[in-house]
Amino acid sequence: EAGGVRFLRWQIVVNLALPPPVRLRFPGGESKLRADCEAEAAPSSNFVWAGDVTKGYQIATVLFKTIENQQFHVKNTRIKAETSIWFPYFSGEIEILRELARVVNENSHRLGNDVSALAVAWPQSPCSMLRLSWKPLAPISHEFLIVEDDIQKVESAVAETKQWVDKILCKLKLCPYTISLSRAAVGLESANVSPGPVRVHHCSKNILCKGYPMFFSAAAVLSRSFWEGVTELASISEEDVATSLLIAPSVYDMDFREFVATCDELIEPSLQAVGADDIVGRAWFHPCYNSTDVGHTTILPGHAIPTAIVQGFIHEQIKDKERLQNLNLEDVQRGNDAVRWTPHATINLLRRSQLKIAKKVESKLLNSR
Repeated sequence: EAGGVRFLRWQIVVNLALPPPVRLRFPGGESKLRADCEAEAAPSSNFVWAGDVTKGYQIATVLFKTIENQQFHVKNTRIKAETSIWFPYFSGEIEILRELARVVNENSHRLGNDVSALAVAWPQSPCSMLRLSWKPLAPISHEFLIVEDDIQKVESAVAETKQWVDKILCKLKLCPYTISLSRAAVGLESANVSPGPVRVHHCSKNILCKGYPMFFSAAAVLSRSFWEGVTELASISEEDVATSLLIAPSVYDMDFREFVATCDELIEPSLQAVGADDIVGRAWFHPCYNSTDVGHTTILPGHAIPTAIVQGFIHEQIKDKERLQNLNLEDVQRGNDAVRWTPHATINLLRRSQLKIAKKVESKLLNSR
């Protein structure tokens, strides 16, 4: 009996004093840790056990997938008032979770009514977790953009985007490394880069199979697809997918400023929070892309090079003063913007490894000239 008491006390010490990585080494460690987390979760809340997550970008993928799933029924009720996402095998800095929570909180008006996030880590909780909360039974607000796509819209947008790749991007050689939908990242074989296809995916396709009526925030749907795209590029070979074009929900097609704001204020900060810049490059495209509306004078992630920088580059390359005097700067700006005009609001995901190699190849070519 005394031995049993000692063993019980030892178990309590293990549960309270040892960090998750140590507890997980014991036999049955994960199941016991999960039981502790379930006991700590709020009654009747949604419990998500992310037992296969070890990297920051995977946390973002699970987070935004969960936010999309916890959307609104048409009868002004929510699926759950609270959701807890647990990351037992993530041993990174708590600051990553805190930064992601901050991004969610600052974009609550885009992601859905009053969604808030809180990051908690051991020893305040059994393991690292993100707690998402919504006001229960809150009326639906239309402050955020609602997805209004159907299968016909999705299929048409995908077909039009594929046609743009073939007829504009490739034919006009806007991207020297893409010659067709089936062959991108060409010309880099000498640096051991294998060409692969361009993947075209519509973000709204994921929610067309839900089978029950719900309101989906366009920002939540876009964010989920973005992070699933990042995960795809991080986990599969370049021969399977060289680059991805993610077509945003159609409500963004007529609202360039909100599309840019969602990319700049939600997607980009979440990417920086988890350090995924080393995995992917990104570029925002839109049928109404306008650098004047963006208002940037320095290079911003995802955006076209500022017109002033392009003009400076032209001045460096053209030595004929007469030609420079006849140069219409408005045409320069329009041409610079036109490179980013696509049939629909779109995010291009690129492999960071390929971008680095392409930069080296281009640098060698310039030096040889």
